[in-house]
Amino acid sequence: MLDRCPDHRLVGIGVLKGYRWIISSRSYANIVKLSQSEVMGTVFEISGADEIRLDRCEGVAGGFYRKETLSVEFNGSLHPCLCLH
Repeated sequence: MLDRCPDHRLVGIGVLKGYRWIISSRSYANIVKLSQSEVMGTVFEISGADEIRLDRCEGVAGGFYRKETLSVEFNGSLHPCLCLH
């Protein structure tokens, strides 16, 4: 996060329900939809400049990852969060 998103701020630990964490056939970490599953992860707040750098590093323009806003539970409620998968 320090290299890709230097403006980030740690928010906390979140839970994404209805998804499972996997290692893809290309050996990359990813999430896939799977009911009755959940993924725990770290939630960060990032700047617009951070998002641009992250998109470039993760290969969003090349179709390697897809950006989507998903509802993540943290601090006792659901929050819209940008997820790459």
